Amino acid sequence: MQQIPRRSFTQNLLGSLLSFSLVKTLYQADVLPNTFRPTLHLWLRELEHLSSDLKAGNLKQSDWQMKVAELFDKVELPGLLRTINFDRLARKIKLSDEREAVLGIELPQLEGVPTDLTYSTLFEALRKGRAIAPHGHRNMASMHLILRGQAHLRQYDRLADEPNHLVVSQSVDKLCGAGELSSISDEKNNIHWFKGISDVTYIFNASIYRVNPAEGSVGREYLDPNRGQRIKDGVMRVRRLRQNEAFRLYNRA
Repeated sequence: MQQIPRRSFTQNLLGSLLSFSLVKTLYQADVLPNTFRPTLHLWLRELEHLSSDLKAGNLKQSDWQMKVAELFDKVELPGLLRTINFDRLARKIKLSDEREAVLGIELPQLEGVPTDLTYSTLFEALRKGRAIAPHGHRNMASMHLILRGQAHLRQYDRLADEPNHLVVSQSVDKLCGAGELSSISDEKNNIHWFKGISDVTYIFNASIYRVNPAEGSVGREYLDPNRGQRIKDGVMRVRRLRQNEAFRLYNRA
């Protein structure tokens, strides 16, 4: 294995936290050049340490979100996409008219990396006008990175739970282009909703489930913010939705 100067490797490591999972995903898809693979297990091992620290309670979820955003500022996305041959991966995913298209990829065993990783990865794609329907999570932290295209992102903080509704406040409402990142946790921006603006928008997702291993986790909790009842400025009561209803309401042609 070619030796990498310690200074260069450290800078690349710190500057590529958000690309660790991306590289993990693309390794299985066989799109990485052979010359890039020798350092892969080093990156994955460090990502596993960071993820384990979060689950062990050594890092607050909101701090994890902040550190992810800070570290990603150092990543040069255009160079990364050229390196990983992004176009080849994009051809593998099958687009959907009902929801986001999702490609889940498992990592083959690498030396120095546990068989069961703390985090999971997804490669997602949205047709224009289609959505990752508005939903929240419990006991999970994740990040979404726009790889190509543009999406309208809206996020909300969960304020209170009711049997058929949630009380939420909107925290984010913006257009996101390639290279922009968002994250969620129980502590901040828990609910998110993406709508594709470009002909196709590609998104990379890395998620840590059951952040607190002593607690269970709940799948997606779909909501209807478009028809929310305003309580006061920035706060509204929104109805819970079943999955098929959420897909129907938020993925109209």
